[in-house]
Amino acid sequence: MTFYRCLLIVKVYTCILHCALEDQKKARYNCSLSGWMEAPQFLDWFINCFIPETLKLDGTKLLILDGHKSHVSLELIDAAAEKI
Repeated sequence: MTFYRCLLIVKVYTCILHCALEDQKKARYNCSLSGWMEAPQFLDWFINCFIPETLKLDGTKLLILDGHKSHVSLELIDAAAEKI
């Protein structure tokens, strides 16, 4: 079984503390004004967590998204086409 680092999104004013304490091996922190997932946070997770972890695995990769608008962007499609 493979486990990936989780991504924790926090409001921007708490991000400094969390990022300073971040243990990159266990979790990745990011922040937004609302504290919710937005396109930049998802792209960051995709490029810096999902791609490096899945490149280690053989075979086809499948990432199931829930259809939220933050999960689809031209930058994401370009990153996927370039890296995977």
